[in-house]
Amino acid sequence: MAQVRRSKEEISQHAKHLYETRIRYKLTDAQLGHFLSIDVETGDYELGTSTLETALKLRKRNPNANVFTMKHGSFTTSSIRYASPSPESRSLFLS
Repeated sequence: MAQVRRSKEEISQHAKHLYETRIRYKLTDAQLGHFLSIDVETGDYELGTSTLETALKLRKRNPNANVFTMKHGSFTTSSIRYASPSPESRSLFLS
C-alpha cells in the first residue's frame, strides 16, 4: 500500500476523526485512560496499557502502519505521538 504524505496537523486531525467516528463508541468507560494506537491510513487500532505495546501490535499486523497514539478519553494529552512508518525516522511529538 502506498503511504500518504500528511503534515503533523493533518495526521492529528485524521486520527481524531477516526477516533470520534469509528473507534470511541466501541470502547468502554472501564478502558478510559488506556493507550490507543491508530493506523491513520486504515483505521485499524489497538488498545493497551502502554504506547509501545499498542504500536508494536499494530506494526506486527502491518509493518508500514502510520501509527498515532493517544489516551482513550483524552485526545488532548501529552501522550499523543505519531510514529512514522519509515524505520529510520523518529517519532514526532504533537503536543
